[in-house]
Amino acid sequence: MHPRRPLQTARLPIVGGEREAGYPAVGALVQQPGDQYQGSFCTGTLIAPRFVLTAAHCLNGRRADQTWFFLGDDAVPRAGGQRPPGRFVPVAALRAHPGFRLGSPIGVYDVAVVELAEAVEDVAPLPLRRGDVAALRGQALTYVGFGVDDGGAQRGGGLKRRADLTLADLGASLYVSFADARSVCYGDSGGPGLGAGADGALEVVGVNSSVFGEAPCGGGSIQVRVDAFASWIDAAIGGAPACGCACEAACGADGVCDPLACGDGDGCRLLVECLSACNNAGCSVRCFEDATGPARGRYEAVVACGSERCAGVADQGACLAERCPDPWGACLADLPPGADDCATLLGCLGGCRDRACSLDCYAAGSAEARAQYDGLAACVAMECAEFA
Repeated sequence: MHPRRPLQTARLPIVGGEREAGYPAVGALVQQPGDQYQGSFCTGTLIAPRFVLTAAHCLNGRRADQTWFFLGDDAVPRAGGQRPPGRFVPVAALRAHPGFRLGSPIGVYDVAVVELAEAVEDVAPLPLRRGDVAALRGQALTYVGFGVDDGGAQRGGGLKRRADLTLADLGASLYVSFADARSVCYGDSGGPGLGAGADGALEVVGVNSSVFGEAPCGGGSIQVRVDAFASWIDAAIGGAPACGCACEAACGADGVCDPLACGDGDGCRLLVECLSACNNAGCSVRCFEDATGPARGRYEAVVACGSERCAGVADQGACLAERCPDPWGACLADLPPGADDCATLLGCLGGCRDRACSLDCYAAGSAEARAQYDGLAACVAMECAEFA
């Protein structure tokens, strides 16, 4: 068994999108060290007069005194590194979610707030979606960003574009959108997914985090659910955090919810088995979010070590065992007493593609697990035959 990166992610213009001059609260995060204006690197949304919502990975390696929030629709550098027409608001501070870890296979906690040095009083901020995002499953959301419109050549960035994408699948703190001639891409990171609220007004539903697929920006994208992080965002912009968390473990000392602390799964090995059974991005997101924090941390350590020491090696399992014995061994051994239950057996069977593998999984299960599975299989055969 070997870990498989659940998504081949690439940090996020909108491919196939339309040029857009509206949505004034959506701007570009741009960089200018010294006199040389370098253009946009991410997108952000004004959510309060002095605060911009974006993705945490956008802030990695950035300095507040070299970062500006651009309001306009064309952030492309002019000849000689000059600024384009538009409004440039200086940045006072960069605040990424403390739980974000650069290099995570899936960008959990990939949300951040940028504090501006001066208030933007003449542009109406966009409110956060605070109702459950699950009600929007299957609906089209509007995405606005300054990313490239050619993922392969990485050209066309710095211009504001818009596209509608369907919210396809949902996790505890993330959701998935699939590409269909249109997709978010490099430079759209941090930009908003916008949907209508109860009163019909636009709300920020999600924040662009990453893209996946064989072709650049051709598979789909992952967005951070704003409703899951509303408490942290409120605290980050100086509001009073209100902890209405899904479980007691999720409520931090500062009252800010950690939406991934209520995981149903346990153990790095179970996480690997769950991911191995997946064949789509939504499944991978749910596996990762259902695991506990320590399990995700051990899995991320395995992925990081494998990326460094086993890149290009055909037999990843053997390579990990030889070159990454500490994280890989700890991950495989992370199976608590009694965890070889029916759920574990199902996870193993879900990763099989032939009868021999299935028999091996069944034999490895405990007697109690096999008995539970037999009962489940009998029930499925009797009650579910009519369903496709």
